[in-house]
Amino acid sequence: MSTPALAVSPVDEALAETLPLTRAERRWTFLDVLSVQSGLAIATWAFLFGGTTAQYVGFRDGVLTMLAGNTIGVVILLLALVLPSSKWGTEFFVHQRSVYGPVGALGFVLVVVVVLVFAWAAILATMIGKSAVEIMRIATSSTTADYTWLQSIVAVSMLALAWAILIRGSASVRLLNRFAAPGLLVLCVWLLYAIFSRVSFETLLDAPAIAPNADRATNIMLSVELHIASGISWGSLAANLGRYAHTQRAVVWGSLIAYVPVFVVAASVGLISALVLGSADPVSWMIPITGPVVGVLLLVLLAVANLSSLVGMVQGNCQTLVQHSGARLQRLGWPRFTLVFFIGVAAMVLFASDTLYNRFYTLIAFSEAILAPMCGIALADRLIRRNHVDLRALYDGTSRSAYAYWGRVNWAALIALGAGAAVYLALLNPLAMTGSALFTRISASLPAVVTAFVAQMLLTRVVVMRAGKGAYGQS
Repeated sequence: MSTPALAVSPVDEALAETLPLTRAERRWTFLDVLSVQSGLAIATWAFLFGGTTAQYVGFRDGVLTMLAGNTIGVVILLLALVLPSSKWGTEFFVHQRSVYGPVGALGFVLVVVVVLVFAWAAILATMIGKSAVEIMRIATSSTTADYTWLQSIVAVSMLALAWAILIRGSASVRLLNRFAAPGLLVLCVWLLYAIFSRVSFETLLDAPAIAPNADRATNIMLSVELHIASGISWGSLAANLGRYAHTQRAVVWGSLIAYVPVFVVAASVGLISALVLGSADPVSWMIPITGPVVGVLLLVLLAVANLSSLVGMVQGNCQTLVQHSGARLQRLGWPRFTLVFFIGVAAMVLFASDTLYNRFYTLIAFSEAILAPMCGIALADRLIRRNHVDLRALYDGTSRSAYAYWGRVNWAALIALGAGAAVYLALLNPLAMTGSALFTRISASLPAVVTAFVAQMLLTRVVVMRAGKGAYGQS
């Protein structure tokens, strides 16, 4: 549906890929999905997740909670958000128009994509800049010189390189990660080897959490909750990239392996380094512990890791922005549209990257208050519709669309979302990172998913379907 049979330029094909993909256009194999999603998983955020885990628990509890939390979150993500886009070949938030209406879905784009994706892209670019600073300090034998200017220049330059790769579409993303993903796994294994060459396993096991609460059950659940949020947070990105796979089996297994075991290996580097070295940021300890030659090589690999993640993340999410930005911005075309996006990220790199690092868990928790209920609502909607949608109506944003609801907004779904978010925030305070007594037993994400699921089922059957809205019951 999206790409004409005639030969097109890579730039034209990249823009065409924002439309529904036909079966013939879904060329990614299981290995392609695994490499691209692994390239996303092994990056700055993996180390940050591991370092944040070390705030609450030690090594044993950390690894177990990372595995448990990510498995729960990714399974929910696949069932609720990834498989529908994979089945129909639709961009994620376009598919959500069947649930929230065209204007309702646009609201999620503005909150989830514009705010969060800009923040994540800025974090990745900043980490690449930090790697360059460490290399410069080795080259000049200076540990005290201020190279903030170099960090900014390199970060913005990497954004420009990512844009040059991105404008050629999914083929360039796939090619980059086919080479990058194996190197990134080597990076993680090498980092673990470097740590254990200096620190004994017994020392690691005895290392206490950095800033735990008094109650062990609370600490464990905070770690589990963090990694449930990690799994679900791939959201629209996993859905948009997964639709390139030629089978849903490739999507499920490629994503599951990348976002659970591969991610946990990378996060373990941040966990261990935070527990025994005092920093979850490998940039700060990589050269001192491995030596200048090996350290510089590892920093280059780390920069490649962040570059591959940056390209994949923006590829998936700019498709969302293109389809929801209106005709005037769409006429810019893929190259100019993505250029505007990267300019916005560059501004965030220059003015707000330190703030993003310092409030990492708060950013994750607030996003989870939205994404967890979204998963519950999507699961309920799939069940009621029996996984059928009107593909043509998804691209009809007028009041005549089958998914126009009331004023092009499904208020029932938004009420269900609000109910789920209220439950989440009642159980976990994202600012203070403290949970209620009930939180230690049931987490915050799972009750939010269940609450939104039940509310969506009831409101859809009692209100929406009786009003004849939403094309429920129609293939």
